[in-house]
Amino acid sequence: MKCPRSVPAATALALAAMVTPASAATSPWALRVSLGGAYDSNVAVTQLNTASGQPNALTNIGLSTSYKFIDSPVNSASIAYDFSQSMHESLKQYDIEMHGVTLSGSHKMGKSTADMSYSFYNVLLGNRAFLQMHVVDPGVLTQLSSRVFIRTDVLYLNESFLTDHTRNAAHYQPGVLGFYFFDNYRAFLLLGANYQTERTVGAPYDYNGYDLKASLTLPLDIGQRKGKVKTSYEWTSLRYLNVTQSIGAKRYDQSSRFDVNVEMPIEGKFSAALNYEYVVRLSNLSTMHYAETVAGGNLVYNF
Repeated sequence: MKCPRSVPAATALALAAMVTPASAATSPWALRVSLGGAYDSNVAVTQLNTASGQPNALTNIGLSTSYKFIDSPVNSASIAYDFSQSMHESLKQYDIEMHGVTLSGSHKMGKSTADMSYSFYNVLLGNRAFLQMHVVDPGVLTQLSSRVFIRTDVLYLNESFLTDHTRNAAHYQPGVLGFYFFDNYRAFLLLGANYQTERTVGAPYDYNGYDLKASLTLPLDIGQRKGKVKTSYEWTSLRYLNVTQSIGAKRYDQSSRFDVNVEMPIEGKFSAALNYEYVVRLSNLSTMHYAETVAGGNLVYNF
């Protein structure tokens, strides 16, 4: 399970407004439903610092819907609901169900846009209450040129574990994202970096760290079908501040994540999505030292 810390909805709205022609009218409602499956070579839950060491097939269900209730050249605001469910073939204790509600808004100020989003997530693991998260992400998006945008933000994440309160955490993450658009705004390069600090009720889980990411989104046209392909790489390094008793030393974690996602229209509002993810984790804590490959596909309905 990966915590939702992607580009916030408010930023996505502001970017879309800046790079979409003014004549393009869009509905305030959006809906996305997906159903598919995947193969995971090593089922893991990073929030519990554990990997099963076993492969498994799984079924994925997803639903996201949003409504933009303010949409003007200066201001925008929306509310969204997200649901996802993974169901493993045999490792049922690793099934994850997540519900999320997000409020987001933005205000344009010349060549800059101030944006803010708040999200609440409720997560079940193995059909049992597991984790609740509050995420607040204020930021400023600035247009440097017709094709270049930069966003600075300070993300705050509060985690409440319902199974182990010593893991309850406050997470602070100042960061910067850069966007470069090309090919008539159909393609873009994203570069990002952030600093992370997390303080928990249980001192062994306190850490500081860094994260670097890069992604490239390109159009993928096959005949009359216009799809897209996105490749991304993310590197994270975490240094724990206190001794972990099980290893008698201060823990360190380092991870590299490589993703490829392809989406192609099939007919009408239906499309096919394929994804591949490869993760390598290095750590002096044995349960967080492993490699994992996830590959799968989904049938998607967009409205």
